[in-house]
Amino acid sequence: MYAAENDLRQRPADVRVVASTDRNLKELIRKDLFREDLYYSLAPTTVTVPPLRERGDEIIDIAIHFIDVYREKYEKPVKLTRGAYDCLRDYPWPGNTRELDAFCRKIVLTTPRHSVNEAFVRSLLEEMRGTGAAGTGAASGPAGGEDPAARIREALRRNGGSKMKTAAELGISKATLWRRMQKYGIRDGVPTRGDGTE
Repeated sequence: MYAAENDLRQRPADVRVVASTDRNLKELIRKDLFREDLYYSLAPTTVTVPPLRERGDEIIDIAIHFIDVYREKYEKPVKLTRGAYDCLRDYPWPGNTRELDAFCRKIVLTTPRHSVNEAFVRSLLEEMRGTGAAGTGAASGPAGGEDPAARIREALRRNGGSKMKTAAELGISKATLWRRMQKYGIRDGVPTRGDGTE
């Protein structure tokens, strides 16, 4: 139906607005960067959502939801162990739910087995953040005082040089273990150059 260009009649509308921000709106108002009238229109229904790092076991519930979504989407019967979920709970998640969502998708897409353990989750967190300080317990990268090469060598020694058992312990595939051994110059648990690091 055609409406005249200058039609100024009021018409009823049933509209709901949902807005979110991580900024301090009162501070923005003081700086004249946010409209005060809009703030007071939104303020009566303000809900403060704490960051993931402050939500304890709720992180596990959210992670279970994301894992279920991607397990169904990619038709992969993936299941995380309790230790794996504990590792997710104890990670600080600076990117909040978006980061957790993306990470759960990566778990489902990259896991070589149906049961995902804590070691696999830790290795993915280390790759994602570029550190070894992921999750609980002793860190397994440089930030925790132990370099990745030393971790692999020790795992190989514990498993008598078995690549299959070592990969399982570290929560990675044999192909990934082989690539890392090549990167750090490790052969059967013994570095082939220097101290095993680049």
